[in-house]
Amino acid sequence: MKKTNSKFGVLFIIIVLLHACLAEKTSVNQNVFEKKYSCDSIISPTYDFIFEDDSAVYSPVKKEPFDFKLRITKDYIKINNTKYYYILGGLNIDTLGLVAFIGETYLYRQNKSSSKCTILFNFNKELKESWQIKEGGYFNNYEVVLDDIKYSKALKDTVYSFSYTFLGQKFPNGYYLKYFDVSKQYGILSFNFTNGVKCDCIKN
Repeated sequence: MKKTNSKFGVLFIIIVLLHACLAEKTSVNQNVFEKKYSCDSIISPTYDFIFEDDSAVYSPVKKEPFDFKLRITKDYIKINNTKYYYILGGLNIDTLGLVAFIGETYLYRQNKSSSKCTILFNFNKELKESWQIKEGGYFNNYEVVLDDIKYSKALKDTVYSFSYTFLGQKFPNGYYLKYFDVSKQYGILSFNFTNGVKCDCIKN
């Protein structure tokens, strides 16, 4: 009887260990979700032609809102037992893809049918180390570099600065990602575009 109890005890320990190994280990800080951002305005021509006294004609410029949205939702789906959260964004809000928080990495999928993942941010990279994003949906065809690491007294957390360089063919009036500031505890703090616009997180 003692041998039987001993066998059951060993079996129980093995089951517990297996469950611990297979279970998702990443604890996601709730501060990374549902963040809102305020973006700079962008200068654009009005196409309202004005005549000056000396008969020179010009078209003045004005500032227009660049209302880019970016949000990681609390809603998720599971793929291979890993939680992938939805990224919404754009000038007109759309689903940009899915992101999972695996250890020190933001892992991105274009959608649940995607066969490949790619790394958006990696806090374990060496300073100035780079990698390329391929087959990354909205984030496709970028070279990413960990540019800077600094501690923020205000946040009481380390801020990682990643530069994004678009490697594909650019459209004349297009805008492309340029920089991200990211904290492990608070998620994406700000991001910049090649048209000069910066979007900062709005404190709740």
